[in-house]
Amino acid sequence: MKRFFIFIFLFSSLAGFSFGQAVNLPDACREILNEKHRGWQFAKILPEIQKHLREAVSSDARGDLIAGDWNGDGRRDYAALIEHGTSYSSDGKPVLTNDGKMLKRNVAVAFVQSGKSYEYFLLDDYGDYLLTEKKDTPLYDHSTKSRVRFKTDTIFAGIWEKAGRNFVWHKNKFIYFQTSD
Repeated sequence: MKRFFIFIFLFSSLAGFSFGQAVNLPDACREILNEKHRGWQFAKILPEIQKHLREAVSSDARGDLIAGDWNGDGRRDYAALIEHGTSYSSDGKPVLTNDGKMLKRNVAVAFVQSGKSYEYFLLDDYGDYLLTEKKDTPLYDHSTKSRVRFKTDTIFAGIWEKAGRNFVWHKNKFIYFQTSD
């Protein structure tokens, strides 16, 4: 009986470690971002979102950088929410912050390992935070009004307390499903 409890303790410790590891963006991905989005930086995640992610997901959850196996090849891929460019209102005018600076827009990008490097994908200028949805997680597709399970990890881009999309690898590109509203 004692061995059983030791096994359970060790298993739960290792499982938490493997899912709760901090994510760092590889240099190759940073180089791609520097080339395609000069002056980029990681998006600023609102404190209430950070608090929720650290309580509900992992103490290391960031919301601006995630990892998973997007294409199902068993290798680690990445997605980042970055600030780049200017955010514009519906009338085409730049959105200004309270101190008069132009508001940067959030852009979600993904990196899929390809050989010794990474392939870059621009996902969308959508979302306040990112999460990894592990493969086979039951989700709800609002367009078909049905439950779905994906065979690979997916990228969830959420608008805090409003909506969200899951970006799914399909035929060498990403497509999205509206999974939260």
